This record gives sequence, C-alpha cells and structure tokens, in this order.
Amino acid sequence: MTTVVLADGKLELSGSVRWQLGLQDGDTLELEITDHAILLRPVDYLSAWEEELVRRARADFAAGRFKQMTEEELDRLIDEA
Repeated sequence: MTTVVLADGKLELSGSVRWQLGLQDGDTLELEITDHAILLRPVDYLSAWEEELVRRARADFAAGRFKQMTEEELDRLIDEA
C-alpha cells in the first residue's frame, strides 16, 4: 500500500485503512521513526471504561448533581480515602 506526502506535509490515508483501524476525523496517531521507516499507531487516550465514566460525569454535571469544593476540601477528601 502506498500514500502520498502532500505539499503541506500531510499524509492521506485511504478510507479502507481508516476503517480497518477504526480511525475517525481528528483522531491522534503516534509516529515512530525507525531505520528508514515510519510507524503510525492510533493513540487511545481513554479506555471504554474511562469513556463511560466521563459520560456519566458529564450527565451528572448537566443534571446539577455536583458539588463545588475548595482545593482544601478536595485535599481533605483525598487524604481520608
């Protein structure tokens, strides 16, 4: 498989490559340079579980289920845990 380096330095990945890797517009790739080669890997910032936790937290915030705390209050809760 080949691709072309565009004038602005971007690489174009075919739709089939993006589909096979589950890539979507805006996804981040890690680039590693090895002996005369470039290796690109998708970067997963959050696991599925972490994404679910973020979704729940956003829903709680949107519903008003949150409490504002000072840094000291948060530190105290962390120390107590």
